Amino acid sequence: MSNFLWSGNIDVRKLVIISWDNVCLSKDAGGLGIRDPIKLNQEANIKFCWDSFTASSIWGNYFRNQFLSGRDSGGRSPLHIALKACISLVHINSRWLVGDGTNIHLWTDKWLQNPILSIIMWSGNNKGFNSRVSSLISDETWCIPANFVDRYPSVSTMIKDIRIHPSPAADQLIWEPSSTGKPSFADIYTLVQGSMTKTSLSRVIWNQFIPPRNTVLVWRLIHGRLPTDDNLRRKRRYFPFGLSTLF
Repeated sequence: MSNFLWSGNIDVRKLVIISWDNVCLSKDAGGLGIRDPIKLNQEANIKFCWDSFTASSIWGNYFRNQFLSGRDSGGRSPLHIALKACISLVHINSRWLVGDGTNIHLWTDKWLQNPILSIIMWSGNNKGFNSRVSSLISDETWCIPANFVDRYPSVSTMIKDIRIHPSPAADQLIWEPSSTGKPSFADIYTLVQGSMTKTSLSRVIWNQFIPPRNTVLVWRLIHGRLPTDDNLRRKRRYFPFGLSTLF
């Protein structure tokens, strides 16, 4: 791939090239639509985190308690370190749907618009906030302590607006950006890649009647990365007219 894009010879590096970041943009955004391996690895880690968090097993319970609740266990295992960078993305983009409330941490999990500690702007240590949402539910109704209602009336209103079903099911963790509640690899990659500005030239460049080799040539021309005399001068490598095509 690098041969085709940049040199044509594994021992020769071209002077005028296009950055890897631009190569990995989608075709609509002016790139080649090649997925960045680093971001693909991050995507796989996020998907692994999600699958682990939603698993109804001891493994899933461990991951939820260690990572998604917002409490850092301080572990330094290779697995913990590798996944820690992905935890915040999972935490931000997921939310709990209240069933019986037994699996949801009242203060640190996101089951309202944000975790309650974030809503009340708590700046202290999260240790000791171990209550579950089920502690506020009695006979299928909300039972919020009076002192909590007096101190946090807006939070109490948000809680009461959540309907408790007559026969509550198990709590469910959903992926908010997805309409299905579950993330696909494409959903996660879009999140990792970030927003991109589309260009109208993509329809002209990526035409099925244009051979791929010529398409990439036009693509490099639009990016101003052909080895013209002007580009080579900017690289401080000037050759007589005609010789620049060799580089």
